[in-house]
Amino acid sequence: MAEIRAVIRAHLSDVKVCYEAGLLQQPRSGGRVVVQFVVSPEGVVLASRLAESTVAFPGVDECIARAFCAWRFPPPRGGEAMATYPFTLTPAAPR
Repeated sequence: MAEIRAVIRAHLSDVKVCYEAGLLQQPRSGGRVVVQFVVSPEGVVLASRLAESTVAFPGVDECIARAFCAWRFPPPRGGEAMATYPFTLTPAAPR
């Protein structure tokens, strides 16, 4: 799990782009997005889908799920691997 978390942390800017696009529509909104994805024996994401979402603005959750398809993960042991990963989206405090 630490290897998956490291890849996702390295790509948090992709998630941020999706979230910030949603904030333009509905400032101060947040929620939870859970993405389920399948990694090939070569570390390529074969499929990514939205498993759960509570965000109030359309498209942000799907954007995050699509972003996974461009990421490379360490090859899983024993063939394909399925994983889920949660994101909690919280707007920054007003300045």
